[in-house]
Amino acid sequence: MNIRLTMALAIVASLLLVSGHALAQPQLPTFQSGDVLRADDLNSIVDQVRRNMSASGGSGGGSTHTVDCSSGTIAAAMDAAQPGDTIMITGTCNESVVVDKDGITLAGDGQDSTVIDGSNMDGSVILVKGQQNVTIKDLTVQNGLIGIHVGLGASAWLENVTAKNSQYKAGHNSGPGILIANSSDAILTGSIVATGNASDGITVWSGGRASVVGGLEFEGTRMPQASLQVNDNTGNGIQVGLSSSLQVQSVDGAYSTVQANDNDSSGIVIATGSSAQFGGGADVEASRNNVIGLSVINGSSVNFEIWPSRGVRGRFNDNKGWAGISVADTSSLLLEYDDDAGASITANGNGWVGLSVIGSSARLGASPASLIASASLTFSNNGASGNTYGGGVASYENASVNIRLNTQVRNNSAHGVDVWGNSSADLGTDSPAVVTVADNSRNGVNTHFASTLFLDDAVVENNTGHGIALSDNSSLYALQSTITSNGDNGINTWNGVSVTLDGASVTGNTGFDISAGRGSRLNGYNGSQVGTFQCDDSVLSYGEASCPDNQ
Repeated sequence: MNIRLTMALAIVASLLLVSGHALAQPQLPTFQSGDVLRADDLNSIVDQVRRNMSASGGSGGGSTHTVDCSSGTIAAAMDAAQPGDTIMITGTCNESVVVDKDGITLAGDGQDSTVIDGSNMDGSVILVKGQQNVTIKDLTVQNGLIGIHVGLGASAWLENVTAKNSQYKAGHNSGPGILIANSSDAILTGSIVATGNASDGITVWSGGRASVVGGLEFEGTRMPQASLQVNDNTGNGIQVGLSSSLQVQSVDGAYSTVQANDNDSSGIVIATGSSAQFGGGADVEASRNNVIGLSVINGSSVNFEIWPSRGVRGRFNDNKGWAGISVADTSSLLLEYDDDAGASITANGNGWVGLSVIGSSARLGASPASLIASASLTFSNNGASGNTYGGGVASYENASVNIRLNTQVRNNSAHGVDVWGNSSADLGTDSPAVVTVADNSRNGVNTHFASTLFLDDAVVENNTGHGIALSDNSSLYALQSTITSNGDNGINTWNGVSVTLDGASVTGNTGFDISAGRGSRLNGYNGSQVGTFQCDDSVLSYGEASCPDNQ
């Protein structure tokens, strides 16, 4: 692929994916962070790039310099190159490379056969320092302080690249396999591998922007599918921080895949005012990491946004520390779609909890409601035996969780859903029984310390403890939900709790179906079916609610 065509593809992908980035041509549409592009938008961008290429004379591109590492150096070829030239590399070169001209292509003869080794050199194996439209492809970098460093406002296209075994050195910027920093941009496509590095596999930092995209067909040429494997690093798999962004998208029927597994810290971290968008055609896995699968912290955001014919997949399983997905410190998690492509998200088998939201918000929904059946969310088998807190879903410390999709919360070692500290959980939908909280080792839903629970067509059943436990001025509104066959009371209230039922069924629980005490309020059953109940003398009941000792 010639350099002009490669750069045209980079422009298209950058415009498609980088949130909040003003488009180059004023006649093209302009987007805000979090917007989702539609077919008309993409067509406008592609048409403009075609016109630009036609006006510039179509394909072109400079000279080619060949480096055989057994007899020459890349540095010498770089000295001789002009902007727009290509340097073809074969063998193993033991050197570091500074790309100091625009439009340079560094191309190996294979991701596994061409190696640039930075051993015993105090720097990056490849440094792109403020240069534009640089392409690095079909090679491996290893054993530097940083593998590939794209910095100081540079732009780069990385395709079929391995960055491994970066070293840490005290007092030096060191450790990442790939570093995209200081307002730089990078497109990652084809096979990208970052493994065995002394800190993060990939770091996007200080206004950096990384876009993972594959499958775009342009002028009869299709770019490769994108596959990131960012596994077995000493730090995080991928860290995005200090107002940086990460986007993952596919622009045809196939998926762009990201694997951030088996890292010593977390799989994917979005931190300090940064953002990530996993759009249609994104398949993201962050599993078996030592801390968290996906961590969103310090005022950051993650969007799973879907547009026509390409769903989104996420697997955040078997992480050993806190959570599969953790959203904390005034951050947000959003899954929204308006197409039947759907979503599949799992957070199963994690050390404490599947989805943890602390002082933040998570909204997982669809519009219109008829699309809900195309989604599948599971938060199951989380927590070690004997855990007091955590479980399937946790909403803590002024947090809000809104799940209005087909969801299973099952077999967690603590509560299925745990809500406390002036927090809220809104579980359910307009469609019948799409949220199920079942077979958990403690309570199905545990709500306390002035928190709010809303159930809409939900099922809470077969939990070892209470179906729903509420305490300390918390409240429940249950609309057409079923609470049955739990090991203790169906609904257990204590200390100023407010309960409102509307067309619900609370029957067949092992203890009482409703047990209310210490100043709780039953605000009417509104046509609900309720079996056995008990109340102490402090309970207030209204409407159809009935406490025999307190009428």
